[in-house]
Amino acid sequence: MSVFISHSHEDQAIYSLLCATLDTAKIDRWDQRELLLGDQIANGLKAAIEECEKCVFIATPRSIKSLWCMAELGAFWGANKRVFIYLADPNLKEADLPKQFQGDLWTKDAQHLVEAITKKGNKSGAFNFLSRKWHEYHFTYDPTLGNGNICIAHTEIDLSVAEDHTVSGKGQFIASHRPVYSHRYKGGIRGGTLYYTAFCVEIPGDIYSAVYSNLFNRPIGGAITALDYENKEFSSPILLSEESLSEKEAAESLQSTNVEYYRPEVYSPNA
Repeated sequence: MSVFISHSHEDQAIYSLLCATLDTAKIDRWDQRELLLGDQIANGLKAAIEECEKCVFIATPRSIKSLWCMAELGAFWGANKRVFIYLADPNLKEADLPKQFQGDLWTKDAQHLVEAITKKGNKSGAFNFLSRKWHEYHFTYDPTLGNGNICIAHTEIDLSVAEDHTVSGKGQFIASHRPVYSHRYKGGIRGGTLYYTAFCVEIPGDIYSAVYSNLFNRPIGGAITALDYENKEFSSPILLSEESLSEKEAAESLQSTNVEYYRPEVYSPNA
């Protein structure tokens, strides 16, 4: 088991102390000195990320502002590998961390960090933040309404991510003009993309599917394919928000989500 340590080079003293702690605990770590003179740094780090099973991020005001550190974290996150946050600055709070790592394991104690690294299990890792309550919003068509019959569907969802990155959950559709319906969710995470299908409990044939390709954004935007109230297939932007949004806020966020629908009026196959 190798551990990669992401840090700012301005925090060399903190990095050296942490390395000494990991070495004492006999935790194998990737050493920057393994880069040979003349190696391209990007290639060397890419190989290290592929080799290491876990990443420790030394969080300081300098590392949080470092584009290089953010790229390293993004690489581990995208590879579905575990990221541990070490808050090395006493003035930092969880809210100062990148959004996708808020809610994940973090510590200010190096010994607690060692215990967490060596502990087995809990492998949902970089996607732990998805295991929580979300507010889901998307456009839909309801013939019983006026104003063009377009409305916003709002569902409260409790998602859970398992060790193998399968996703499950349950939720309730919330609308003043419709009964409260319950849904069950089944899906997964592959290549940093979240996908799931929702099944209505009260109406077995009522299902929809959603996919979210950029889990770094807040709210998380994606696309949905579903059947409307007249049983016609449609697509819409969809978003997951940590907070409940007003109808106006949800509409503005949905309208700013870019979802391309490729269907030219005339299609000519390439020769």
